[in-house]
Amino acid sequence: MTPGRVNLRIYQGSTFSQMFRWESKTITYATIQTIQKSAPCVITVFPGQPKPPPSWRVRITGANGMKDINLDGLPDQYYIVSNIYLNDITIDEINSLNYGTYTGNGALSWYEPVPLGNYTAQLQIRKSINDSAFEVELTSAAGEIILDDIDKTIEIVIPKTITSGLTFSTGVYSLELTDTITGKTITFIQGNVTLIREVTR
Repeated sequence: MTPGRVNLRIYQGSTFSQMFRWESKTITYATIQTIQKSAPCVITVFPGQPKPPPSWRVRITGANGMKDINLDGLPDQYYIVSNIYLNDITIDEINSLNYGTYTGNGALSWYEPVPLGNYTAQLQIRKSINDSAFEVELTSAAGEIILDDIDKTIEIVIPKTITSGLTFSTGVYSLELTDTITGKTITFIQGNVTLIREVTR
């Protein structure tokens, strides 16, 4: 697995929080029953169909009538799920009031999340990759990295008690995940860190 790359900005004296999601390579499809002309747009899938986790990336393809909503031929574009209630999936970023009327067919698709139940996590921030000492270390065991296997999220939290004491200007970090069953460790995400100095203190 190639690690993702995301650069972080930490504000000194403020609680830092960053959330990530881990997609597998498995694509799941749900057959669309209807799409409302509404703002935000509500897509209803047939009963018994799978549904994505909240805030997950999804694609809509093959819907007849409401052509504007389709992402056919746009493989790198996604919508973000805003809310799920029973078989209704709301996408806030879509205003379908002026779209054509949905007449049938179409599918909602997404990459299945990787189950997080067997994983632990560790993150370190260093001034440079060659520094032997780290500036910050977070672990899931200490509760600073939250692995939520229900919503399928990985949340990094650095409390203000830690950020208040940081003095570096820039640094680097990586987040590692370890499978407690196989013992295999992967670098999930990495990047640069910028510390924004506190003014009000």
